[in-house]
Amino acid sequence: MARQHDSFFDGQTQAPGLRLAANGEPPPAPDPLQGLADQPTGDPLLQALAWLTRHHGKPRSPESLRAGAPVEGALTPDGGIRVMREAGYNAGLLRKGIDDINGLLLPAVLLLNGGDACVLVRRLDEPSAVATGACRYEVVFPGPEAAAVPATTAELEPEYSGFMLAVSPQESAQSPRTESPLLRLSDKGLGAHWLWGTLKRFIPYYRASMLAALLSNVLMLVSGLVTSVIYDKV
Repeated sequence: MARQHDSFFDGQTQAPGLRLAANGEPPPAPDPLQGLADQPTGDPLLQALAWLTRHHGKPRSPESLRAGAPVEGALTPDGGIRVMREAGYNAGLLRKGIDDINGLLLPAVLLLNGGDACVLVRRLDEPSAVATGACRYEVVFPGPEAAAVPATTAELEPEYSGFMLAVSPQESAQSPRTESPLLRLSDKGLGAHWLWGTLKRFIPYYRASMLAALLSNVLMLVSGLVTSVIYDKV
């Protein structure tokens, strides 16, 4: 019987999974951070906008925000405005200094150098501290474990690009329904009775109806009298 030869022991081939590099060292493991910028979790602006939706009580994930608008790659400021408008928010790009931002616009997204972003939540010091240039703010840097940290104007200005993204929820188009005062029930007196209360609430309507009926009857009588007088004279 012929003996079967295994080429593995000749050193010419290597088993799968045991292939070595040319210098005899194993190939480097793939970088787990490679391509992170292409994922929603690696987009600082998208993460900051998702944090704002949670702050306003209408939480949206970064993936759902990106799915709402045809945006490719990292989110740009114009893309962020489009995404938030699709999600039901008012959004606009403003150019303001950090200390010049009105407190009514907070929280807002600060666009930082290098494509980074953070959320300026609120001012921690009194407005009088703005003149000194050492005003402190509460800042949230986006990420899976975003936490609020204090930062001064001097610490933020070197990284701040000068542009901010103001975001606020859109008001509902439906105005609150107001009930007519005539249809409100009183808690005491005749307003609480099932019959007299109803009659009392509709007294203005009854008064207007009676006045209209009186005028129509008077006009009918006057027209009849005038017609009869004219016929008698003719």
